[in-house]
This record gives sequence, structure tokens and C-alpha cells, in this order.
Amino acid sequence: MRFSPFNPVIFGNSPRDCFPHVFSTEDNIMLECFKKRTEEMPPLSLEGADGTYSLSWNSVPFGDTDVVFYLLRDLEPGHYTLRCGNMTSNAVIVTDDKDILSQTVLIQFCRNTNRDRSDIATLINHSRYFFDLRIPGGFKDEGWDFSVDNEQFETIDADIVELYARDSTAKKLTIGTSAGVPAWFGEMVNRVLSCDLVYVDGERYSRLREATPEKVSEDVDGERFVYSISLRQSQFTKPRDLKEEMLNRIALRRTPDSLRHITSAWRKI
Repeated sequence: MRFSPFNPVIFGNSPRDCFPHVFSTEDNIMLECFKKRTEEMPPLSLEGADGTYSLSWNSVPFGDTDVVFYLLRDLEPGHYTLRCGNMTSNAVIVTDDKDILSQTVLIQFCRNTNRDRSDIATLINHSRYFFDLRIPGGFKDEGWDFSVDNEQFETIDADIVELYARDSTAKKLTIGTSAGVPAWFGEMVNRVLSCDLVYVDGERYSRLREATPEKVSEDVDGERFVYSISLRQSQFTKPRDLKEEMLNRIALRRTPDSLRHITSAWRKI
């Protein structure tokens, strides 16, 4: 059994750096593993202040193996720990505190197909699943860069005629607050940006050319860092792109379980 490296929560016999994972009460926490068909999955449980709860894995075929996943959602604010067999996750903090969440950004990501990589599956049972990853940091106004791809013609009177122009905006995503983050945060963001579909706080972005997270600063012990990476916001001008974007935004919706029911007057969301 192996965990997907795209999981927003890290497991291990000794969790890396003990740095907590912060999520909003509206976020979905997707856990994904890959195993052999004959292999038994270790039990999964969630520990909180109110006790320990057993969780049941979901399993579907994935090539010659099985993809096993669980989608955590609608958690009450609090501190949690996930256990899978003898492996323990870093602390998971779920909050609805706007002051805490204002210092984070939500990255939601998936791939268009399961064929390109064997360590992530986001098309499951003909449905598209987005992973939610919340990181400390955000976009600063000073990190905006503007550019244009254009073609001009100059008349004999020295007037300029714009034949073609397409503007674009690149923004630097800062990873980490003044306190910094462990190096694996930069590694995780770099990995996430290899996906086809990446949304930051609801807006679609792509890495700018071959950009990777660059170290901006580090603490005196060299254990916490602040990174930045240049992203370009996507623009949708073709009907096909707009249709795909609409379907993606439907998949991005986070609907509370209290609304996911059927009665004579409601349809399932």
C-alpha cells in the first residue's frame, strides 16, 4: 500500500516536522492510496476531542491495482489526528475563524485523465474529484506583473494601429507567512502545479512557463522558509473552454451534508 503524494495530509511513522495542516470547515479532505488487489488496507480512524471514529475506505479498480480513497468533509472546528494502521498524520486543524483563514489560500486541483501518472487518480466512477490543499500565504499586490502579446502597424503618419493584442497577468503566490513553512510545502505546491486543473481561491491558474517555488527567506535555524512562484491566471475565450470551466466549477462546489438529501420537494445536490 502506498499513499498518493498529492494527499493534503501527510502520514508516517514519525510525521514530518509536526507542522499542522489547516483546513476550513467547508474544505474537503481527500485521502487516496493505491494497493494490490489481494492486499488488505489498514484501518482508518479519526481522533478528535469527542473520541475516535472508524472510517471505511472506498475502493475501485485502477489498472492492475485498486485506488482506495476517503473524502472527509463537514468536520466541526477542532484539532484532529488521522491514523492508518501504525501510521499517524500531522495534526489537522479545522477552523471557521476568519482571522486564521485570511492568512491562507485554498488550492483545489485535479488531472484531466488518470493515464499520465500512477500516483494520483481524480476521475473515479466517471466523476471528477478535486483535492483541497490549504496553505499559509497568498497573493501580494506587489507581485502582479502585466504583459501583452500584440502586433502593431505604423502608418506613414506615425500613427500606431493595433492589429492584434491579448493581455495577461502573472501573479506571485507567496507560500508561507512571516513564520515560514517547512521545505515540503514548497515541494507539495510544485507537485500540485503539475496537474492540468489548478484553482487558487476559486480562480484557475497555471505556472508561468517553467516557474518553480523560489526561496525568498528562511528563519535563523534554516528549518522554516518562505517561497514564491509566478502563476498566470487563465482566460476563457472559446465556447468549449467556457463549457469545461462551468463543469469544473460544479465539481469545485462544497455543499454541506445537511443539504445532500432527497425529499419530495428537494433533489439531490
